[in-house]
Amino acid sequence: RKYSRFIQNGLIPNMLAETGRAANYDTVDATLWYIILLYKVGKAKQQVAFYQETIHLAEEILKAIIGNRTYPFRIREDGLIELEEEFAHATWMDVRLNGKAVTPRNGAPVEINALWYNAIRCYEAMCKALGKCCPDKCTAVDSIVAYAPRIEATFRKYWTGEYLADRLVGDEPVKEIRPNALLACSLPWDLLTREQLQSVFEVASRELYTPYGIRSLSPRDFRYRKKYYGSQNERDLAYHNGSAWAWLLGPYCGVYLKIHRGHAPLEEIKKDLARFIAVFRNGFMRGHIASVAEVWDGDNPHFPKGAPAQAWSVAALYNIETFIANAKES
Repeated sequence: RKYSRFIQNGLIPNMLAETGRAANYDTVDATLWYIILLYKVGKAKQQVAFYQETIHLAEEILKAIIGNRTYPFRIREDGLIELEEEFAHATWMDVRLNGKAVTPRNGAPVEINALWYNAIRCYEAMCKALGKCCPDKCTAVDSIVAYAPRIEATFRKYWTGEYLADRLVGDEPVKEIRPNALLACSLPWDLLTREQLQSVFEVASRELYTPYGIRSLSPRDFRYRKKYYGSQNERDLAYHNGSAWAWLLGPYCGVYLKIHRGHAPLEEIKKDLARFIAVFRNGFMRGHIASVAEVWDGDNPHFPKGAPAQAWSVAALYNIETFIANAKES
């Protein structure tokens, strides 16, 4: 409810004005995550009334994104969201030096468009849940959902044969091995086959996985920075170019679950998940460390860097542990 009051032309802020600074609308993905969260909360509550309260927010956001004339992005003819060069920082990889993105995401970023597709499907699912009791609540459902099959058909452009390109510039795939492919694959509605998901997971395990988190770039890439240290500029160059992020263990384990749930014994799945987070389980969960840091060095030895206690790092670990503790055979 608090964030809903800050929606401007379809976006929620990257930063709220709690410190006296102006709210920052330099992010596209936050609003799409917001719609997915609205859907998940209503599903968890099993309350159609929640959708009655929130469906107008989802519809307002999606209509504003489609008709955007305010921010430097557009909807392409093929249905994808494309960021202009001046908005190349508008994803979670948002560091800028001298006004320019360190990890430019201009074009059509892979996770932004998977989020865009999933936000549409979440809106559609909320409308279906409201269909019997409140058919007048979803006034734009047909025009919005019409974008979904276009995105499905276009998403194949990202496929490189074993992984997902990090973005498309025009129709040209930028073949960087980054964790954004895991984000794209971990969402509720799939755009890849199970075999493709398996391939993405295997490449990420080989190139990006560390016991402390998922690297932001493959070590085989010439821009890879193995250590997060030095001046502010040097650290900014490493932030999304090799540093390992603990929060990304969440989508990594999410993709693993998609591949193996229903195809492997539950106890085996739980053991694998425990193995992925073994370092944190032996440290944080047993009280040896106070919290979970923001990032770690990409190369061994992996020293914690950045914020010493980061909310989304803790949340990822908590969610994985909760699944291990509560999962039952479906």
